Amino acid sequence: MAFTVDFLIQRLEEQGLFNIILPLLLVFAIVYGILGKIQLFNNDKINAIIAFVMGMYVTVFSEFALFLTNITAGGMTVLVGLLFFLMIVGFGSSLSGGSPTSILSDHKDAMTIVLMLLGGIIFVNSGGLLIIGGYAVRIGLADVFQLTGLYVAFVVVKSLLGVGNGSYNAIKKLEDRYRQIVKQIDALGHDGDTHELERLKAEQKKIKDKMLKKGVDSNQITRMEDGDPIFRRRYGRYGRYGYDDY
Repeated sequence: MAFTVDFLIQRLEEQGLFNIILPLLLVFAIVYGILGKIQLFNNDKINAIIAFVMGMYVTVFSEFALFLTNITAGGMTVLVGLLFFLMIVGFGSSLSGGSPTSILSDHKDAMTIVLMLLGGIIFVNSGGLLIIGGYAVRIGLADVFQLTGLYVAFVVVKSLLGVGNGSYNAIKKLEDRYRQIVKQIDALGHDGDTHELERLKAEQKKIKDKMLKKGVDSNQITRMEDGDPIFRRRYGRYGRYGYDDY
């Protein structure tokens, strides 16, 4: 009888390689690595015993073994797709004179969000909610498009209104403090406390440098120093820094 790859895999599956041995080894490696990293017991033998026992308990739970099988298959599928995507993007970047890995460094936040969403979808579709006592839920392609559309709409509205924008709030605080310092300097005058004037001017310079780094135009800062009327921030409405008079 000729031994084929399909026959070999079938025999290994019958012997429990995929349902028992591999899940046991995976859980053992994860638990043993975590215990060794945090140095909870400072003893490799104790770490190995705890990892082995936890692996045995998890292996008995058949739903967890099925979850590991599904999440591994789904994760590898996504990783292969991302690999081909990065290869194509990297090739295009290299042709234009950029770095093949520039897409990762230039869009770290976006890549992190995408990976988190993909990880969550794989976890749910692999039966992860059943492991923690939830219900079986599957997220289809239509659900992914709907969630993506909601997220894009949220980002657009947030950008137009400036609601919850960290940079906008930081500029507002700097501007308020800058105006307070200008008023304090005017109140002290040239004959005021020299030490206090120097301190205020030093703080004023630091705040000015911070606003310049955040994209505030130097002319607008000068107008603030001259006591012009309050400016309306364009960042909240149009998604960029700047100021207009009322």
